[in-house]
Amino acid sequence: MCKGFGSTLIEPALQWYINLPTRSISSFAGLSDKSVEQFASSRSLEKTSDGLYEILQHRVEPLRDYIALFNQEKVVVPECSIPTAISAFKRGLLPVGGLYKELTMYPCKTMEDVLSRAWPQVKWEVDVASRAKAQPKQDQRSARSDRGDRGERSSQKGTGAEPVNALRQMDQQVKWPPKMKEPDSFRNPELWCDFHRGHGHKTEDCIALRIEVNELLQKGHIREFLSDKAKAHLSKETVGKSKGAAPTSPPCQDRVIHVIC
Repeated sequence: MCKGFGSTLIEPALQWYINLPTRSISSFAGLSDKSVEQFASSRSLEKTSDGLYEILQHRVEPLRDYIALFNQEKVVVPECSIPTAISAFKRGLLPVGGLYKELTMYPCKTMEDVLSRAWPQVKWEVDVASRAKAQPKQDQRSARSDRGDRGERSSQKGTGAEPVNALRQMDQQVKWPPKMKEPDSFRNPELWCDFHRGHGHKTEDCIALRIEVNELLQKGHIREFLSDKAKAHLSKETVGKSKGAAPTSPPCQDRVIHVIC
């Protein structure tokens, strides 16, 4: 029987049997005892409900993953009592989580009740995670939009603030306009002109500024203070708007003719 025993074995049991010292086995009972002693540690131990208390939810672990792991371990525990399963499940939850607080305030009697409380929390976590993933895309779109708006505002500002700053550097050569005669109540308080130093219209829309800058450009006095973009823009706008502008003063009379009736 001992000689035929080896034919029933496979690796690694067969290798253990081949390596047995010669004449070390005197009976089948001795062979059986040695095999049990050798491979006793290889037996899969039956899991108990105590192992459920070792399952803990990590701080960054989603509730759905914790529930899946707990159920996976619970089904292999024979005759696991409901109170034990509920107690172990609650103990493994993060104390700061909403589900732990709810199970503490409103205890459940079955695992079905526990899961019915858990799934709304799972849905909430999934929704929060989905919004968090979508937020970076929205932020990128907003950032691109903001950059575009800032670029447009900078372009507009460059046609107004830049010439005024250049005129301030020239000072004495500039014909600064007088204060606006129109009453403040008739002017838009949200629009400011740096050239007139008053409200009523935007600096970049100021016709007087364009005319003054264009005259200085023709004389070659301000060119070194302006960028090429500002010079081109001001020259183009001045030509279009100066044609439609109303005359600032009535025509002068060359002579007076007296008539005797």
